[in-house]
Amino acid sequence: MDVNCENIVSPLPVYPPDVNMIMLLVKELQEARESNFILARDLDIERHKAQQLECHLSTLTPKRRRNSVSKSTKSLSKAIRKNSSSDTFASFSEIKEALNQIGSYTADIRKQKIQRYKEKVKSYRAKVHVSRKFTGRSFVAKEKPRVNGKFIKSCPLFTLE
Repeated sequence: MDVNCENIVSPLPVYPPDVNMIMLLVKELQEARESNFILARDLDIERHKAQQLECHLSTLTPKRRRNSVSKSTKSLSKAIRKNSSSDTFASFSEIKEALNQIGSYTADIRKQKIQRYKEKVKSYRAKVHVSRKFTGRSFVAKEKPRVNGKFIKSCPLFTLE
């Protein structure tokens, strides 16, 4: 099998990647990361401002109006508290609230939960009648065979065959 060397075409030469193009791409990537970081920081600051405004508004509104706040406002405030990643920011009202807090609930929420628990216990006691006139074993329990105060199976001692 003869191979004709004249018909073989050499491949195109491969040049190293253009260094200038890579440097431009690296610079563009760094700028994009920096702008992303700035936007994330600005978003955290805006969330914190919204949280402070909400705390300030809750101190200004009377208590009877606080209870009538819509569910959407409450869910929004929970979302803001959960999503805020900047724990270094703390308003005075948040610190004051944390000092009054016992466990994972604030003092007001804790009082409400205790009140609900007491109401449930009262309703349960009203439904269930507990006899306080316990006079001892029932008639059936007195007739069952026992050993050391425990029930045993009754089996005849003698079998007649």
